[in-house]
Amino acid sequence: MAYTTGEAAILARIRAHADFSTTNTDANDWKVLNGGNSAFYAILKPSEEPAELEFYSFSGYFIAWMTVVEVWQRYKDDGTTEASLFGNVQKIIGQMQPYKTLGLSNVQNSQITSITAPTFRWDKDGGPAWLVQELTITWLEEVEVTFA
Repeated sequence: MAYTTGEAAILARIRAHADFSTTNTDANDWKVLNGGNSAFYAILKPSEEPAELEFYSFSGYFIAWMTVVEVWQRYKDDGTTEASLFGNVQKIIGQMQPYKTLGLSNVQNSQITSITAPTFRWDKDGGPAWLVQELTITWLEEVEVTFA
């Protein structure tokens, strides 16, 4: 298995929620934000942290992969943006928590290991355009090496 398989499984879990679909989610592609089809988006990307390996036998090890889910909420100057962002983050948490294996036979455990504070992303005129929060999902892939 590769990192992209696990990332695709996470994306599929998020899209299984009624409020997320191919129009407001993607992996490693922020062009979906330009579509204007939604007030909120979820974009997945690999973590900047390196994957960690833990050997448990001569031929077996775990890889701790980390996937970041950026949750984007379009800024509205009516006081609802932060609550809307937190609601969408909670939807993703609810989608991920029951699926510790991501539906994959060689994933041992997945969990949300960090959630950042919200940050503003500004438009070209200097005003806030988005409020963004990141969730990091760490998942353990079990690998058994077959020697020749």
